[in-house]
Amino acid sequence: ALAAGRPEQVAEGLEIAAAYPLTFYGQLALAQLGRRYDFNWETPPVGPEAFARLTAAEPAIRRAVALVEAGRVNEGDLEFRWINGRIDDRHAADLLALEHALGLPAAQLDLALSFGGRAFEAGLFPLPAYEPENGFTADPALLYALMRQESKFKI
Repeated sequence: ALAAGRPEQVAEGLEIAAAYPLTFYGQLALAQLGRRYDFNWETPPVGPEAFARLTAAEPAIRRAVALVEAGRVNEGDLEFRWINGRIDDRHAADLLALEHALGLPAAQLDLALSFGGRAFEAGLFPLPAYEPENGFTADPALLYALMRQESKFKI
């Protein structure tokens, strides 16, 4: 709008973009408007009660956890992504916490994209435990952003 010579329409465009705070342009618009969006980066811990609720609702969770604990992480991750598509809304936040605790960024992202909302924001931007053999030579945040965009952490 500004480049087109209509400065009166700038605020309207910024407000539209700001309505999508989880996007790049939403963040730019919020900054231009002098506002912030407080992301919910916290993933709640998975206690025994939550785990019991999850496995009662979806018995396949035990198999998925066993695969991850046995070092068959790719298979466990895939199993969790299948579970994500079947889990009831009431158990989705607990499932996200379990996937976070097991270090499964692809499963977290998959679940968060399916459910959305404040409880799932941390899952939209998971921090994997991946690290190059000789350490990072570039900013890890940049590399994780590229991995998220290009592969959604799927191995």
